[in-house]
Formats: sequence, structure tokens, C-alpha cells
Amino acid sequence: MFKIAIQDLISAFKMNELSLSLAWTEVRLKYTRTKIGPFWETISLAILLFTLSILWSKLWKIELSDYLPHLVSGMIIWRFMSLIIADGCLVFTRHDYIFRSVPMPFSTLVIKHIYAGIFLFLHHLPIIILFNLFLKIDFISTNLFYLFYSIPIFLITSYSTIIILAITSTRFRDIHSLTASFISVLVFFTPIFWTANQMGEVGRKYFVNPNIIYHYIEILRQPLIGHSPNFFSLVFTFIFTILIFILSMYLLNKYKRRIIFWI
Repeated sequence: MFKIAIQDLISAFKMNELSLSLAWTEVRLKYTRTKIGPFWETISLAILLFTLSILWSKLWKIELSDYLPHLVSGMIIWRFMSLIIADGCLVFTRHDYIFRSVPMPFSTLVIKHIYAGIFLFLHHLPIIILFNLFLKIDFISTNLFYLFYSIPIFLITSYSTIIILAITSTRFRDIHSLTASFISVLVFFTPIFWTANQMGEVGRKYFVNPNIIYHYIEILRQPLIGHSPNFFSLVFTFIFTILIFILSMYLLNKYKRRIIFWI
């Protein structure tokens, strides 16, 4: 079952060094001729989030010590997720020249894209740590062990999401524009700039709980700011991860031989 897709993934893991090298090269080229590279983006993001935290915590009458970690960690995780989703649509079409020239597993460039997202996330991670230290948040606790669950779940879901979006976007080019529009709106419907408690019981039931993006943010955000994720988010993400991985394997197994013609 899914023999072709599984073989593609295994072959990509055997070429893991290539994926890592391509991702690192992509990051370096993006910030060529700069002294501190992607840290420019980190610095500007830190200033933006700190300013917004002060303003919105006053407007919404929320303690800065509660709102700042919520906004900072949520926004940094969201940037990783939006990169995976929006740019994931273009993984195959953007590198069509590679697939036409060199026999390579499709999963290789999918994994490369995930590595690039991880590099960006690691550059922004010090912002969370610095603000936690600034606010004297006790984030070094046993709750960090939840990351041993959250990180693999994130990586598996990222791979599955990119496979699904890349295949469908290669076949139907409008998917990329549709996804980009959806992502630009979804950020305002996800508890990043606002908290789930602000929605009230009805809002949480109909707008927050069905939002799968929220649950993925929560299982990574809460351990990073010293809390434990709620049980519902853990179960929801686990089930969704299994389902989306199966779907991605099905699509890759069925359409792998056709992708090169769609490119």
C-alpha cells in the first residue's frame, strides 16, 4: 500500500544532506551581502511585536506579561506555518528545471522547504526566549517535554501539507493564489493577535475549536511560554496528523508519475 510514495520518501531521506544543503544555500542567497543576514528580519519582527503588545494590551486591558508571550510565540509559529503552506504550493513548479534535469525524489525538495522554514524559525526563536526572560516567565519546566510530541507532529504535518498543496497546485495553478488569499485572512481568525478567552464560550465553540491551525499553534506555543497544551489540542492534532499523512501518501502514490508532465 502506497509503495511508490513510501519509496519516494525513503529515497529522499537517503539524500537528506542534499536537502539540508539546498535549504541552507537558499537562506544564504536570500540575505547575500548583508552583515547579519536573516537577523535583520528577527530584529524588525521583535520591534513590531513589542510595540503591538504594548498597544493592544492597553486597548484590550490585558496584562502585558500575559499578552506579550502569547502574541510573540504565536506570531513566530504562524510565520513558520504560513511559509510552509503558501510557498509549499510552489515547491514543484519553482524547481521544475531540477526535476527535468536530474532524477530526484519529489520529497527531497519538500524536505528542503521544511528545513528552510526551520532555519527561519530558529532565527526567530531567541525573541521568545528573550521576552520570557524579560518578563521573568518560568518557561524552563517539565512542560518543555511536550515539545517531544509537538515537534514531530509539526514536521509530519508540514511534509504532508506541502505534498498535498504542491501536487494540487502543479495540476491546478489557481490553488496557489487561492491558498495565499486564504492564509492572509486566516491569521485574523486564529488566536494570535487575540486570545481564545476573548471570544467567549460561543466563540470558542464555533470559531476557535474547529480551527486546526489554532491547535497546532497551541501545542508548540504553550510549552515555549511555560504552560501545558490542553488535552483536546493534543488529541485533535494527533488524529489530524495521521489523516493528512495518509492523504498525502495516497496523492503522491497515485500521481507521482504524472507530476513531471504537469510541471
